[in-house]
Amino acid sequence: AAAPGRPTFGLPRALNLYENAPFWTTFLTDCGFGVVLSDPSSTPLFEAGVGTVMSDNVCFPAKLVHGHILNLLGKGVERIFFPQVVYEHQTDDRAGNSYNCPVVTGYPDVIKSALDPAGRHGVPIDSPAVSFRDAGLLKRQLAAFVRPLGVGSRQAFRAVDHALKVAREKKRLLQDRAASILEQAERDDRLVIVLTGRPYHADPLINHGIPELLASWGCDVIPEDVLPLTEEHTLGDSRILTQWGFANRILTAAKFVVGRRRVEMVQMTSFGCGLDAVIADEAREIARRGGKLHTMIKMDEITNLGAVKIRLRSLLQVEAERREEGRSPAAVMPPERRYRVSDWERTILVPWFSPLYSPLLPVVFKSFGYRFEVLPPQERGAVETGLRFVNNDMCYPALIVIGDIVNAFHSGRHDPSRTAVLLTQTFGQCRASNYLPLLRKALDAAGCEDVPILSFSTLDGQTPSGFDIDRKKLLQKLFLTLIFADALARLYLATVARERTPGEATRVHAASLERMEEGLAQGRFSVMLRLLREAVAAFNAVPVHDRTLPVVGVLGEIFVKHNAFSNHHVVSWLVERGVEVVTPSLAGFFLQHFINEDFNRRAALRRMGGAERLTLALLDPLIRFRLRQVEAVLEGFRYNRPAQDLRELARETRRAISLVNQAGEGWLLTAEMIAMISHGVRHIVCLQPFGCLANHITGKGIEKRLRALYPDVNLLFLDMDAGASEINAVNRLHLLLMAAHEAMGTNDGSVPVRRVAVHA
Repeated sequence: AAAPGRPTFGLPRALNLYENAPFWTTFLTDCGFGVVLSDPSSTPLFEAGVGTVMSDNVCFPAKLVHGHILNLLGKGVERIFFPQVVYEHQTDDRAGNSYNCPVVTGYPDVIKSALDPAGRHGVPIDSPAVSFRDAGLLKRQLAAFVRPLGVGSRQAFRAVDHALKVAREKKRLLQDRAASILEQAERDDRLVIVLTGRPYHADPLINHGIPELLASWGCDVIPEDVLPLTEEHTLGDSRILTQWGFANRILTAAKFVVGRRRVEMVQMTSFGCGLDAVIADEAREIARRGGKLHTMIKMDEITNLGAVKIRLRSLLQVEAERREEGRSPAAVMPPERRYRVSDWERTILVPWFSPLYSPLLPVVFKSFGYRFEVLPPQERGAVETGLRFVNNDMCYPALIVIGDIVNAFHSGRHDPSRTAVLLTQTFGQCRASNYLPLLRKALDAAGCEDVPILSFSTLDGQTPSGFDIDRKKLLQKLFLTLIFADALARLYLATVARERTPGEATRVHAASLERMEEGLAQGRFSVMLRLLREAVAAFNAVPVHDRTLPVVGVLGEIFVKHNAFSNHHVVSWLVERGVEVVTPSLAGFFLQHFINEDFNRRAALRRMGGAERLTLALLDPLIRFRLRQVEAVLEGFRYNRPAQDLRELARETRRAISLVNQAGEGWLLTAEMIAMISHGVRHIVCLQPFGCLANHITGKGIEKRLRALYPDVNLLFLDMDAGASEINAVNRLHLLLMAAHEAMGTNDGSVPVRRVAVHA
């Protein structure tokens, strides 16, 4: 029971609370709060909440959360505790990170939007940003959370220490039990199945009774999180980025299984789990090299286990046959080809991104003495090749980019012995952080083992070994490229829909880009600013139709919103129908880093040294000053739509979603929608790869909240993937366009379709 004056919290039996419940119940009760758990999962509980699920292709464990929240509301709790855990416990010091899945981190925001417990029931959801990676920071986070509720820091610190101790002791008891089972099974010559997955796969409704099924067949079943691990099971030699805490345990379990007789692995995954598209392949490779099997079972709300039973019986049968024949020898992992100093003469390839940005990249890298080539725009063949060499559950941009690069070598146009590949890398929660290792695997499988891959990130503070380049000067030139390419894109998109002579805006844009190339070679901001003034004058001189046009915003995941092939040329389609298209800046995707770092420091999610804080404190205002200078020039453009300051926009965005959502576009996607709405763009198309984890949260996930804040907004969410129907997308775009014309009081058929080669 709660202490006098302290509320009772409801905790949903869902997602990562399934694992961390011992910690949270101990912490909250030690602080004097009451704690009530939602009922165990059941079909009626799930069905009660399924009508409020925002994204149909989000995983079953996430869908189940809605029912648990409604169940808690029925129990009469005063508040609901549903933390936004960014980092789980770092169980392996050699792993890259311990991130949570973006859906797990951000789902409290989806629940607030979809169910609105505070507004409809008077029951607020408390979702502090939390990191289990650092006990010291954890104390600061939770002390700040309970302080407004009347709990002092000293009591909160003691509660955290006690809760961590309780959680460790419970884990130790389970590990001891697992070790005992393994020892007994070895003596009895019994088969042990290490059943891997996420903590919430222990929920009987989610796993559909698989542990009990295996046990009924005479197997001992042990979950991956209680294995008695040793130093040999660490992930230091992994060929992927080991970014996610729960997923890392699956890889560790695969290593554990490899070293054991009569121990096999089954991996449970949920349909729509984007991270397992990366993890499953690596776990399978670890098992294969060790002469073991890897069986993966995909789970969702459908309870028919016929196919599952067949797969599991096949595993048992193959294990028995292998035991009679003897274990296969372990395979040796070949060394990974890395970029060396001697590779400097190789031509560096990068995939095509957009005609508004890609043409400027070669001049940047050529100014440092490197041969640099941008591949031509992608075609359908890139997707077909991507489907052959990449896990088909990976996001659409990965299939396109990797398939395109493999095709570049198979075409014979590029000699693998004289070529390297460059990709950017974010090192964040999004699975896009693993594009490089996935490309490495694809090139090896395609017979291009000698092609080195370069990684470039604006965040990790390093350039690849052997890549002899002045990082500071490179970042300066890339910054110039971004902000001035963004500016030209605004000029172009506002003009092309109004031009009298088809192709005139494209001609002016191409000429302006060519002039910008000359300015980038000098790398001087003043020169680029002068060239932008000239570009504004040139676009102002383009003859145009003097009529009011419908305006549609196009935003979404960074690749599909800018890459015409991946989005079915949606910008061209709209422009041809007399629509002014507004897109967000590309620079904002990178500049949100300053706001993220400030948020993470204030939320005690990470420690930041004095030098790093000083660097950020100096760079941020300088960049904002430069952006204001660019905006001052753009004010001379006749159709200018002013850009909103990103920090001001972030403050406004917090009305809809927490800035803790930083995977992929993160909160910026929501912010871009709000910026467009604030500037009169009420019809918005949000493009996302099918199953995009980040957009489950910050896009479609909070649609209800956005509609509540901006009632007249018209949002269209389009999923893009290898099998997406272009006809379906076009039909939905027609409906959006009809609504846009209706809002203007015009007929959507009044503007004839113009067949123009839109440069976007």
